[in-house]
Amino acid sequence: FALARGLVGDWSFEDSRDGFFRNNVGDELAAKVVGNVKSVEYKGTKCVRLGGEGYLEIAHNAKLNLAQGCTLEAWVAPDKIGPGGGRIIDKSRAGTSNGYLLDTYPGNSLRMIVEAGTLSYEAKLPPGEWAHVVATCDARDGAARLYINGSAVASSKAEPDAFVVSRGYVLQRWINACGGRGAYPIKFNGSIFTVDAQIGNEHFDGDYRRWGGMYWWQNTRLPYWSMPASGDFDLMQPLFRMYKNVLGLCRDKTK
Repeated sequence: FALARGLVGDWSFEDSRDGFFRNNVGDELAAKVVGNVKSVEYKGTKCVRLGGEGYLEIAHNAKLNLAQGCTLEAWVAPDKIGPGGGRIIDKSRAGTSNGYLLDTYPGNSLRMIVEAGTLSYEAKLPPGEWAHVVATCDARDGAARLYINGSAVASSKAEPDAFVVSRGYVLQRWINACGGRGAYPIKFNGSIFTVDAQIGNEHFDGDYRRWGGMYWWQNTRLPYWSMPASGDFDLMQPLFRMYKNVLGLCRDKTK
């Protein structure tokens, strides 16, 4: 059969050699057997049984950097799985979403995790029955889809980045105007309008930065950075005035 254009890896698991299953696309990206992985025949199909005591590992290769998008595909015949589910394909660093992952969390569901976000579907995959599962992601617009046995079952589209940036800029400029005309500089605590952000599966809110002490200027400079570009020079006067007011004391201290 002809291989699909752009295909990076295809493993049939029909036979292994020296502890590796070869990649049908080429000589690279062989799948290494780690731990207890059994080659079996199930319902007339040669396959591997992953019972939790082993896995197949593919060494990192630049071909696996699917930055423009990806299609993850597998034939699975799962057991009845507990709430933790089981991984099918995982090329992410533990605890992050900086790669791509396809698993059956929770239970016999179907889930894909990429940096653009998470897409899941309560698939209720029948235990012991073969199912063709596919996950796709297009990095251009963040569109993701899940398929089971050829039918689309879930889809999502990422929120445009431009909207998030524009919203944060406008709201922060308004906050600066509210606090930038007083006798003293803008106080960082409470004066940064932080739009709770999600980058992939990592969340950030207004409390993720350090406060006070040696971090005062590190945090206080943030409201002022954007003012020259916005033309809000008048709002910077309290900051400059604070340093000017202590200039005499600083000169005396250095004598």
